[in-house]
Amino acid sequence: MAKAYGWPADADEATIVSGLTQLNRRRAEEETEGRVRFVRPAYQSGKVRIIAPQPVQTEAVLVSPPSRPQLPEEPGPLASALLFRLRRAGVPMQPEHLAAAFEGGGRRKTRTIEHTLAVLAVSGAVQHSETGWFAPHRA
Repeated sequence: MAKAYGWPADADEATIVSGLTQLNRRRAEEETEGRVRFVRPAYQSGKVRIIAPQPVQTEAVLVSPPSRPQLPEEPGPLASALLFRLRRAGVPMQPEHLAAAFEGGGRRKTRTIEHTLAVLAVSGAVQHSETGWFAPHRA
């Protein structure tokens, strides 16, 4: 029997049980897909009714699109959020583009960002050019 399954003739009992268990699992998977292997096909194939596998409906996990964060109201977190966005962008940005990265909108939010950028410019954390505000690389 061991030779028929491709196992060594001196296989111990644990190896044989493990091999048969794996074979049984593979055969079970094949049968759920509608493939049946008969030991005696001429005799068995007419006596067994093969039922086509039924489709299984699975639940899809819907991921909502990431929402934009709220613009921080406190000066410290606001300055930190703007510096993070400017450094991440790596290119000069206009206050309107910075405002678009946060939830909500309106001129008030843009004015708050302009004011905070002006304060950050005094401290040397950001600079202004013709193309917009940027955070220079620090060594």
